[in-house]
Amino acid sequence: MITYFDSSALLKLFLNEPDAQVALDIWNEAEQIATSSISYLEVHAGLARAMRENPPRLSKTGYDDAKNQFGQLWLEVVSIAATANLIEQAANVAEEYALRAYDALQFATLLSVADDGAVLATTDQDLERAAQAAGIPLTQLSSTETETS
Repeated sequence: MITYFDSSALLKLFLNEPDAQVALDIWNEAEQIATSSISYLEVHAGLARAMRENPPRLSKTGYDDAKNQFGQLWLEVVSIAATANLIEQAANVAEEYALRAYDALQFATLLSVADDGAVLATTDQDLERAAQAAGIPLTQLSSTETETS
């Protein structure tokens, strides 16, 4: 079974938030972890934003540590390249499921591995909605986030 982590779920591994432990448990229990190659950019941008916020959610040291830890975790991930074909599929997915561009790319990437048996780890409500519509199971991270929203 593939556990597909979008960038929102990957970020939970590095930020001190109530559901961070749930994300870590999902990561540790996963047989195989996959994500879109765009997640690399999205996680780095999210970590930088967490350091810039007022008040910051990450100190400069925490940011540097999180980037290093993410670099190590990235080696364990099956990173699926955002090919021209996948981007075309994302354009169709954006229309069909009313998703923003990066969410559509994440979802098209998930769909590309769904036939192999996949569950989605996300805290993004639009991706949750799309996964439910497509019949793709969600991890408990989604149900935890939905209950607190």
